[in-house]
Amino acid sequence: MAVANTLETRQDSGRLVAFSDGVVAIAITLLILPLADISLPSNDPQAQANPLAYVWSQYSSLIISFLVSWFVILVFWLAHHRMFGTVERVNPNIIRWNVLWLFGIIVLPFPMNLLDQVGSGTRHSDAGQQTTVFYIGTMFFISLMLTLMAVEIRKDPLVLKPELRDNPPQASVKSWSVTAYLFILLPIAWFAPTIALYGLIGLAVMRPLAGIVDDILDSDRAERAGDSKSDS
Repeated sequence: MAVANTLETRQDSGRLVAFSDGVVAIAITLLILPLADISLPSNDPQAQANPLAYVWSQYSSLIISFLVSWFVILVFWLAHHRMFGTVERVNPNIIRWNVLWLFGIIVLPFPMNLLDQVGSGTRHSDAGQQTTVFYIGTMFFISLMLTLMAVEIRKDPLVLKPELRDNPPQASVKSWSVTAYLFILLPIAWFAPTIALYGLIGLAVMRPLAGIVDDILDSDRAERAGDSKSDS
């Protein structure tokens, strides 16, 4: 009876997931808008003859920023999708962290666009520092909110699907490692913006490695749980 009353204070997760997917879809679409505004100069024969080479030579930083931001949002959405695949209901804290997570997702295209306009090199050092810190700081904020959601889910097993409540998911190395990595990049972004931006490539390597560690830890926990059941 107490469990039933407690469950009544939690809402079905379906609406929150649907709303989150819609916001992510909008954010990932907004990334392409600066590229969609590119136009070829009519008085440049080379641009007319070889438009792709011209676009790359003039807008390579914008294209790279678009690809990185698209990849980052996709990675965060996949992590969000996997997390909520285990969740049946949500409590107010999960809703709060999720709303802040969505705020970070929808803000991310803004620093990306600013970064393309000011660059990260030494010619506009102050502007490059500010925009790079803003850009990576937004990613850190998104990752932190996702990590806090995972912590809240582990604290409140009643939000999980019934078959998972007796064995709630453990802390994810992947989640914490990405958050810690982005936090380390923040001071680097201030003192060496270009290096910090290239450092984002490390996310593509670190996530699979952290995922392997998570799989090993999960297998070890499953073996220990099986051994304890057999002993009992």
